[in-house]
Amino acid sequence: RPHPPRTCFAATRMRSGGYSKWWAAPAADRVGPGGGSTRLDAVQAVGVLAVFALSMVGNVLATSADHRLVKYSNTAIANTHPVYGLPAGYAFAIWGLIYLLEAVFVLYQLLPMGGLSLPAARAARSPAAGVFMCNVGWLALFGNEQYWAALMVILLYDYLLFCVLARLDAHTADASLLRRFILGAGFSANASWVTVASVLQVQVNLLEEGWMPSPDFAIGLLVVALAVAAA
Repeated sequence: RPHPPRTCFAATRMRSGGYSKWWAAPAADRVGPGGGSTRLDAVQAVGVLAVFALSMVGNVLATSADHRLVKYSNTAIANTHPVYGLPAGYAFAIWGLIYLLEAVFVLYQLLPMGGLSLPAARAARSPAAGVFMCNVGWLALFGNEQYWAALMVILLYDYLLFCVLARLDAHTADASLLRRFILGAGFSANASWVTVASVLQVQVNLLEEGWMPSPDFAIGLLVVALAVAAA
């Protein structure tokens, strides 16, 4: 029997009889009706594709040489805000893979014979669209030095990523390969990066306010990030 959708942070009973982790949504195969696709499914799936495409355009504008969307690149801000834990330049190459894996989800959830009527994909569409909007929103705010607004957006971004993973039910012991690698891999990699980026954003904001974060403070923030990842 289908179960009604619940919030991303609801504690839900699993098949084993226990309770899920603190951020877990209902098991993805129990979210929404299990029948065929509807017109609403098609509209929502196309909407996710459109938002993803717009976010990719925003990324190109934000990272292009003339910085049409922002005043300063992330690299330029990093160079003027030396905080602990900044990744090496080559580490940013992972974003190409993250976007590729998320594009796989976006395309799969459009397919009538794929994920169009899949309950897991159906449940994840709304937070996934929010993820893509937060992605480009954060780039615009951060690159235009709106640091406190950017912090709020990146925290929402991180929350929505965990919502997507919960709705996909991608990291439970009985998750299928489809959910783990085709649907969940891109969002998993994105969540790990954004969680650490949130820690760096806090340090940048404090530095902007005139307080230089200490090594111990940075380590404490990383411990918090590890706790979130392990939760």
